[in-house]
Amino acid sequence: MLVLDQLETWLCSPLQPPTLAWLGNWLTQYLGAGGVLIAAVADSGYGLLSQDAVLGALFGPESEFRLEPLQRAEALQAIIREPARASQLRFEPGLEAEIFAAACQGGADVLPLLELLLTELHERRDSTSNELRSRDYRAVGGLDGVVSARAQSALAGVSEAARASVSALLWRLLTAESIVPADYPPDHPMQALLGAMRERRLLIEDGLERTGLHPAHDALLRHWPPAVEFRTAHAADIGLWLDLQRESRQWLRGTRALIPVGPQLEAASALDARWRALWTAGDQPTLEYIRRSTRQASRRRVLTQIAFGVPAALAARYWTRITFQGVTVPPGMQIAADAYLHHHGIQVSARLPVDSRLVIVDSLGLYDGRAIDSKSSGRVLTQQITGTVAPISFALTFETPPVSVTLKRAALFPATGSGVTHPAWTAVALDDAGKPVDSAAEPLLSTYHDLPAARYTLQAGRRLINSLLITSDYRDAQGRPFAGFHAVLISEIELFHPPHGSWVA
Repeated sequence: MLVLDQLETWLCSPLQPPTLAWLGNWLTQYLGAGGVLIAAVADSGYGLLSQDAVLGALFGPESEFRLEPLQRAEALQAIIREPARASQLRFEPGLEAEIFAAACQGGADVLPLLELLLTELHERRDSTSNELRSRDYRAVGGLDGVVSARAQSALAGVSEAARASVSALLWRLLTAESIVPADYPPDHPMQALLGAMRERRLLIEDGLERTGLHPAHDALLRHWPPAVEFRTAHAADIGLWLDLQRESRQWLRGTRALIPVGPQLEAASALDARWRALWTAGDQPTLEYIRRSTRQASRRRVLTQIAFGVPAALAARYWTRITFQGVTVPPGMQIAADAYLHHHGIQVSARLPVDSRLVIVDSLGLYDGRAIDSKSSGRVLTQQITGTVAPISFALTFETPPVSVTLKRAALFPATGSGVTHPAWTAVALDDAGKPVDSAAEPLLSTYHDLPAARYTLQAGRRLINSLLITSDYRDAQGRPFAGFHAVLISEIELFHPPHGSWVA
């Protein structure tokens, strides 16, 4: 016997039609071989089931059992009255009838709303008389307002920094269905917010391998005004991100190419920039899909422009790829980076603080090799200081100004109990007048999962990039030292210098 619970998740998920068809055909063969199939599907997916020719045919009318939604008057009355009776609670006169009248008009969300309402009234009860009170019922806004009341109660008990994380929480719940606490440092404000929402029974564990939290019921996202407003305000971004998640999974499986040049790639890149402060380790596969698509588009555009004056086969000579793998660094040691960069036409033109050091570090020099992925990174360029000053910065000036600069942040892995941490950083490309022409940034990263390398390309448009200012901050949101390194770990720098007169922005 095969039991399929929550079949609506198949039908409402971003599974592609060929995948659903394959599943339906497999189940048909299973039944044909003598298997027994039982499936449970919510009302939200029932219509979709009947529309799917293969899955719908598996269950004829004679094999369907429709469960009553328990919104009959006697059922609702029992749901309201019996738990109170079992707990030796009594209702203030008139309150039971008022709740019952509201429940009869409660719609599809009546059961979870009743659960929260009765829980809230129990928590607020008169403990001396064990009475559920009408004034408490009105204080929480009745059946329709209880979700908002409990959410506001959760927010009232946390810091301002935690309340500021509500947007990140809602984005995660609306685009990933669950939020993984392990993606945030133990002292991150998000942890306090998640704890408060769990305590109020608004979020519960999903029990998956990467244990996450999801709404106890979708009513949270439909009845909490901030959630409704957030969904309305960002509907386009939410829809685009869901599409990109689906496409990135197909790309990782090798069944989809990168995003071609056009409006979708422009929209995806803009979305990445808008929400960059919220990204966590769980977003990296989708972000890698977007950023590789951007790099591919950039390279193709450059090659097309070069082709007007230079054969494409010769285009590679105008790319300078600087890695640090050929640098001889004794295991566990570091060397000054100035001379190596100078060899490639790059001058270290400024440092803050002035006594900081720009160094090339062997992987063994960082947590005894238990920090960066030596297979893909090995040696990295970084800035080091003595003391705890932050933020810190350094500037690189190019002997021959390029039109684009790509930085590759090293791949990291959590070989220690502290997980992976990496400071926030920003790179600003400046022209010969010192004016910004482009920028890239990454927030402070903290996770207990592998963190793949990430590439960031800065482009000058019709101008050239004279210098690059890189600023790092290893503090957390409260300004406390947090990340295990003072500055960004750069494993590769790539410059593009087009032949004279061939660059058209």
